[in-house]
Amino acid sequence: MGHDHSKASGAGLPWRLRESGTDNSRSNTSRVVVVNTGQPEQLESEFLTKLKEIPIFYPLSRGNVTSAGMKSSINVPRNKLSSLPMLRAAQKVQYHLRINAELISLKQSALNSAMKDVDSMLSKLRPYPVIKFKQFARLNGDLSQIENLYMQVVSISSLLKEVVSLADRVNALLPERNRLPPLSTLIRTEEGTVDLNGPEEQTVIDISANDDAA
Repeated sequence: MGHDHSKASGAGLPWRLRESGTDNSRSNTSRVVVVNTGQPEQLESEFLTKLKEIPIFYPLSRGNVTSAGMKSSINVPRNKLSSLPMLRAAQKVQYHLRINAELISLKQSALNSAMKDVDSMLSKLRPYPVIKFKQFARLNGDLSQIENLYMQVVSISSLLKEVVSLADRVNALLPERNRLPPLSTLIRTEEGTVDLNGPEEQTVIDISANDDAA
């Protein structure tokens, strides 16, 4: 039927055109000459070679492979992943962590005992500064009292010096036979009496007897 249709479609053309078309196709094919087929062109570079050397990655989940849009092969090798080495590695990590936890617990217990000792020592030393402060305050009060006594002694000493000078003047006014030896400043201590002017004898004269004799 198709052959008849082609004939029918070509029946309306002039015979010269039909013959000229067949002649042109024959002349064109007769002009093509194959000299040498040659080798296929090598377009692969070093970078492409390295990319081809990279192994194909297969997802771990088969559901991702069978999902829509994924064209990777589902022929995943089951012997590539083994649970035994992973279990051994996890056991080693667990053992290492257990040893570290034991060491840390020992150090924490030692640190806690040391902190308790320090706390007990601090509790014992806490009242010590208060006691010393009270002692120093009491000593400061004693020193202030001693300073006041010293000032009083200095004033008394100056008064005694004035009295001694006046006594010497009065003694100089008396007749020579009635004169008294010069006064001396004495310091009485627990061990005895100390004379600052040296040992001198002092006599006491009854003035009333002298007046009666006169």
